[in-house]
Amino acid sequence: TELIQAVNIDMNPSATSTDIARRTVIHYGYEFNYKTRSVDLEKPLPLMPDKLRMVCSRLRNESISSEEPDQITLNVYRPGQGIAPHVDTHSAFEDPLISLSLMSDTIMDFRHPDGQEVSVFLPRRSLAVLSGASRYGWTHGIRERKSDVVDGEIRPRGTRVSLTLRKTRCRPCHCDFKELCDTWQADPQSSGLMLGRNLEEKHVWEFYDNIHSQFSNTRHTPWPKVVDFVNSLPSYCTVADCGAGNGRYSTQRDDLMCFASDTCFGFAKECRDKGVLSCQADVLTPPLRKGAFDAVMCIAVLHHISTYERRLQAVKSLCSLLNAGGRLCLHAWACKQSSESRRVFQGQDVMVPWVSRATNSDSMSLDVTAKDPKEKPSKNGQEMSSNRAEMMNTHHSEPKTNTDEKKRNYWQRGDPSSAIHRRFCHLFVEGELEDLISKSGFKMQLQESCFDHSNWHVVAMKLE
Repeated sequence: TELIQAVNIDMNPSATSTDIARRTVIHYGYEFNYKTRSVDLEKPLPLMPDKLRMVCSRLRNESISSEEPDQITLNVYRPGQGIAPHVDTHSAFEDPLISLSLMSDTIMDFRHPDGQEVSVFLPRRSLAVLSGASRYGWTHGIRERKSDVVDGEIRPRGTRVSLTLRKTRCRPCHCDFKELCDTWQADPQSSGLMLGRNLEEKHVWEFYDNIHSQFSNTRHTPWPKVVDFVNSLPSYCTVADCGAGNGRYSTQRDDLMCFASDTCFGFAKECRDKGVLSCQADVLTPPLRKGAFDAVMCIAVLHHISTYERRLQAVKSLCSLLNAGGRLCLHAWACKQSSESRRVFQGQDVMVPWVSRATNSDSMSLDVTAKDPKEKPSKNGQEMSSNRAEMMNTHHSEPKTNTDEKKRNYWQRGDPSSAIHRRFCHLFVEGELEDLISKSGFKMQLQESCFDHSNWHVVAMKLE
């Protein structure tokens, strides 16, 4: 009753806020556009009633939802009304989908793409939580009728109020239910965006989650060309440092307005502890305002993205953040190594182990390459090993120094106090970064392109 009073619904059929297929619909937090089947995150609605916000907080506090819902759709179903079978847009909302039934019972019908059907009785004042397969892989709907049969008993329907509570999504969907996923179906290349995500989650994201403290202690000296780029920026300009790591570039100057992001929570927190505004975010879908930055940096990040489609999507996202005249700085590991480097790569797509010891000072890294030592660098990095699983069966590159020989022997004999973590790297060939920028869809003017201590370094300006 308190919830009904809080939303101030007039149950008179002639009084509607929005009428979708003859049922009353009211949105809170964000409006769901039924034509585009999406949510515009840049157009939030006025604050939702306190009672509804309390419900959202309770769902999170009681671990029903890992995140607090920020979008609510209220539907008023009068006897005889229903809703056609559908799946809530994958790319618009996270998992789970939560439905609170008030005032009357109903039956919700679930249907699988293979033809299976399951009917679920939803009594009044019940909470239905759709997660995993029920959220992504089955459609759900309510048949248009004035009564339901429950346990052999005919139950007339009354007026039912449904609250659907959801957390909006700010990135593409990466589910395994392709038949009903709009991200998979919207673009023939979308499969390329998904390909490799599992690899990156395990051998990039988890890698840095596990060793970020030790890794940060080995990253003190910044790359000279990146330092030059940061020093070239005018005072008080806005800078997005995407994949900021421990923030060594975001903290280089006090007169810049830097915003740092990283997929690793530990790195994002380290940036925040150093006084930099930061958040945990994927470089493919940065939660930053488009066209708002004078400069965007992406240092030592693109070489951790495992497919051409995903690297291109990342560069597109980075370019979108720039305003006209804004400058983009990319810095990525090169397949070609400097003479002083101890690394020898035999392919563009490699696994690089990190051997962590009990103390940070003892941490070391070893480089290994793709299984086939005869693999040649691909044209513009668009081709990868035909069998990604083979990349898990790696071998050591040949050591170039006595230090590397020592590390290889250490790897081979093992140590009970050590742990082995593997990180994926795509090594760039000359012209590959420039090619990604040229295909970003934005008018970008190349300003600088050079080889910098075993890395390719590129700076480009957005013309409009």
